[in-house]
Amino acid sequence: FLGGEPDTPGGLYAWPVPAAEESAEPARAEMIACSMSKDMQIDPSFVSSPKLLKFPTANGEEAYGYYYAPKNPNFAGPPGDRPPLLVKAHGGPTACARVSLSPSIQFWTSRGFAVLDVDYRGSTGYGRSYRERLKGNWGIVDIEDVCAGAQYLVKEGLANPEQLAIDGGSAGGFTTLGALTFKDVFTAGCSLYGVADLSALAGDTHKFESRYLDGLVGRYPDDSDIYEARAPIKHVDKLSCPILLLQGAEDKIVPPNQAETMYQAVKARGLPCALKVYEGEQHGFRQSKNIEDALNSELAFFARVFGFGVAGGGLPLRIANMGVEEAENGDDLKSLLLQT
Repeated sequence: FLGGEPDTPGGLYAWPVPAAEESAEPARAEMIACSMSKDMQIDPSFVSSPKLLKFPTANGEEAYGYYYAPKNPNFAGPPGDRPPLLVKAHGGPTACARVSLSPSIQFWTSRGFAVLDVDYRGSTGYGRSYRERLKGNWGIVDIEDVCAGAQYLVKEGLANPEQLAIDGGSAGGFTTLGALTFKDVFTAGCSLYGVADLSALAGDTHKFESRYLDGLVGRYPDDSDIYEARAPIKHVDKLSCPILLLQGAEDKIVPPNQAETMYQAVKARGLPCALKVYEGEQHGFRQSKNIEDALNSELAFFARVFGFGVAGGGLPLRIANMGVEEAENGDDLKSLLLQT
């Protein structure tokens, strides 16, 4: 079976199941094939292990998340300083955060960020009543919980209140955009192939998920007023912080026009924003060079917004409304398309 641990790469495991009459302790599962080659594995001294947190959220309820402290044996932050925080909203939205080793999370913790991977109400793994809190409430409880998680870590002295970032992909991108639009907690965010317009998603998405939103938001078009009220693209006037948008050009689930429309609207508002569209990518990036570019672009974006340097100078990134020179051919969408 497939498995993983917080400090080792995932892989294929074998687990001998003892006979019913045996009383001995069952043997540990043994990895027989690793998903990561030995020369690519992370030095254990750099690995930040997750800690499950329970924190208060709206309406007197509680939510959960996995906290990863910054960790790099070669560097330490200035004494007394609190680290920047990256809150992550998982996709689905009816899914959950994973605790097996994630190189993308370790990318951030090894660079001085604390990370909170939130299992907002509606996530699996915490019982039926918790999972069903998302019914009809997508765009409400998930946003409340990512904000509550960030505020909890600030209160506990584990995050810098001036450097609170959020990111998420797909449904997590919707939560990210919603948190940046409807709340005043985060100071920057990154949406990866995220939903900006719920009505467009209901009309454009593929057949398999064509009625998925009925239970999460409401029946469309009967409840179109709810779709409009929760769509970040319809309320850009409430935005007040920088946004990075990363998108696959061939995405059939969340079509690129959602990211493109959001980018133009945010740019017109005069807010710092950037859009990268990856040619050959669909819903979730698969090519290693694009995964690497997306991570480095997000780091470069937060570095510019938060005002800190990146080792090696960082990745050049054109950010609209931030004093960066425009490309010679203008800031049109074709110029933002990355050929692979």
